[in-house]
Amino acid sequence: RHGSTILGRPTRHLHRTHSPGLTVLPGLSGHLVSEQVLERAITGGRSDAFDHARARRTVAAWRPCCDHLGPASGVRTLFEVAATPLAAVLGLPPPRSIEFRDGVIAATIPAGPRPICLIVASWGTRLDPLWRTAVVAARERGAAWSLMFNGTSLRIVSTGRLYARRYAEFNLDVAADDDLTAAALLTLVTAQFEPLVAASEREAGIVNRSLRIGVLDASTAVLGALVRRRPRPAPDGGFEQGLTVVYRILFL
Repeated sequence: RHGSTILGRPTRHLHRTHSPGLTVLPGLSGHLVSEQVLERAITGGRSDAFDHARARRTVAAWRPCCDHLGPASGVRTLFEVAATPLAAVLGLPPPRSIEFRDGVIAATIPAGPRPICLIVASWGTRLDPLWRTAVVAARERGAAWSLMFNGTSLRIVSTGRLYARRYAEFNLDVAADDDLTAAALLTLVTAQFEPLVAASEREAGIVNRSLRIGVLDASTAVLGALVRRRPRPAPDGGFEQGLTVVYRILFL
């Protein structure tokens, strides 16, 4: 990580501003929503610099809630001192229907037509093994989405796409430092996920179709070049050979 650290958290602030064409959001991982869709959502039709800076200040104002938390903090403490204030910062109602299960706290956030399930785990714990817990708790509460929190990261999980295990995870230290990452976090949560996910899927479909057409066109061109260079007819499987050449070029 950049800069010096206190209790494992960076102390130098980036305060990065938006530059046209930027599609890399630091501190964001997962494949729930494409970064291009997120960037368009946070830069379209508003005073970008003001909104981005305000988003970062919002997350940065919450971050001191974790100053006295760490690996020795209990799950209940993380829930009360950090997770509940974070939900408020993100514009969500207070969690309710709180219960302990499998070493975590599960709660319901009554947001919009369908609630959101909140899962709070121990400080810094890996969130991948808790995927099934998040899905089961969400279904019991009639939620299509889960927010998973471990003190350092917030993961947004789609519980309706079990086969894909899709999520978006934000490093909260980075979100408190970076304008665009903070804006992306607030935008993704306040948009209630679905519209941005749908836009990402449409964009992925367009890209897939373009790649498929491009590969076929390139394979045909390669085969034509091979035929022109050979005095005798093209061998059997010539198109497949052309396809292999194209894929090797793409790989390189």
